[in-house]
Amino acid sequence: MSRDVTLYTRTHCGLCEEAEDELRRLEPEFGFTLTTCDVDADPTLRLEYNARVPVICVDGREVAAAPIDPGRLATVLRTTLR
Repeated sequence: MSRDVTLYTRTHCGLCEEAEDELRRLEPEFGFTLTTCDVDADPTLRLEYNARVPVICVDGREVAAAPIDPGRLATVLRTTLR
């Protein structure tokens, strides 16, 4: 069963690009489906996540926000997805 991981991001955000790269690297190992959402495309998302991007949610529950530590992210995903 594939789980949903959502990355809230914005264009031209270096931290967001790093978080997406790390999630793409981890995606095969953990078997989740990654979706990215640009917070600037939706006023509600911008209000909620503006200063905190990147933000990572698993099945709708926030599990990490900027700055994303790759080691901690893997641990959180391992705990959350298994």
